[in-house]
Amino acid sequence: MSHDDLRDLFRQRCKELGQSTVAKAIGFHPSTISQILSGTYPADDAAVLERFREVFAGISVLCPILGEISLDKCGFHRRREFAATNPVRVQLFRMCPACKVWREGGKP
Repeated sequence: MSHDDLRDLFRQRCKELGQSTVAKAIGFHPSTISQILSGTYPADDAAVLERFREVFAGISVLCPILGEISLDKCGFHRRREFAATNPVRVQLFRMCPACKVWREGGKP
């Protein structure tokens, strides 16, 4: 999905669902969404659009530990800190950095 396609999907979802709903789903403040839509966001919007893609693009990836999972779930595990609370979490912590999706920042 190209950056322009992603930006179009972002605008479309904000129009359909509302800026507050999209903001809550991706973990950003509604004012950030508003600034991106109006073109006044003072920083690079890549992180916001990447998180949007994880949640709303409907992309699945093949995880060597969990099997086929959504990109959103992959991102959740990719961002978690290490905790030896269960064997699956330990496996994910060890495997994620070697994964192509993780190395390329969530691009399957």
